[in-house]
Amino acid sequence: RESHGAAQVGEAGAFFTVQRDPLASTRLTMQFTKDDSKLLGELRTAMGTLGEDESKYVTDHTLRRYLKARKNDVPKAAKLLRGTLDWRKDYGVKGIKAENVSEAACGGKLYTMGCDKTGRPVLFMRPALDTCRDAHDLNIKHLVYNMERAISYLDEANGIGKIIVVLDCLHYSSSSSPPFKTSKMTLKILQDHYPERLGKFLILSAPWYFHMFFKAISPFIDPDTKHKIEFVTPKDNAGIRAELERHFIMSKFPEYLHGDWKADEAFNASTYYTPDGEEQGGELVRSLREEQARLNPVANEDIMVFNK
Repeated sequence: RESHGAAQVGEAGAFFTVQRDPLASTRLTMQFTKDDSKLLGELRTAMGTLGEDESKYVTDHTLRRYLKARKNDVPKAAKLLRGTLDWRKDYGVKGIKAENVSEAACGGKLYTMGCDKTGRPVLFMRPALDTCRDAHDLNIKHLVYNMERAISYLDEANGIGKIIVVLDCLHYSSSSSPPFKTSKMTLKILQDHYPERLGKFLILSAPWYFHMFFKAISPFIDPDTKHKIEFVTPKDNAGIRAELERHFIMSKFPEYLHGDWKADEAFNASTYYTPDGEEQGGELVRSLREEQARLNPVANEDIMVFNK
């Protein structure tokens, strides 16, 4: 229920309060209630002594994501989170830099740029542009780099803790579909080590072949994740644009996806894989959030429930 600008939301026994920020209406301050704090405390205790890097990673927001992913079962959440901490250390996530993965750029097959109308960073996937599809290890590392980069643009303190993925299947064919091994590993990493990070997954221009691939990979997709996948079905350009306009500010959405943003401005590999490019990406997300706050003074409901 909502009363005087505040809302109480309950999920599987855990409750939190959302307070509207009068200075920025699309931003919300999370205030955990006693019941929720108890679960967080139990999970933190179950994790035991953490190293310095682990302690920085295991924030209350992280604990809450893992609890939600395991329906507030503390032992199961602790096992999942411990697996992530071990994986991050063994895989060397902190050490993955832009220069380590830039050769997988392939003209923009995977990148993060901008955000949707709720402030969630956008991760673009364009498999038809993949010219190194058999470079399994490089492609997985490239995925992790872009996930970490998108996450760095979140604003969890103000209720923005998820991303939105746009999969462009234009010109998708058997020659551009990723190897099954890579697809399975991608799903495993996203579901095991980035739980509750996906807010929405939009699929555009999906041909019949993609539907066959999707059917083959579906058994490996978590039911909660599958619920967030949405096929954009209009056949005409105007219909697709109208559907996308529900989610995005079209002046900062790529023209090759029916937006108004010039392609070389939406993605440029020569600047994207640089420290300046990473910083500019964050500045763009912040400016779009501010623009959306001016356009829509009422907080979006997706944010109100912590980007559920």
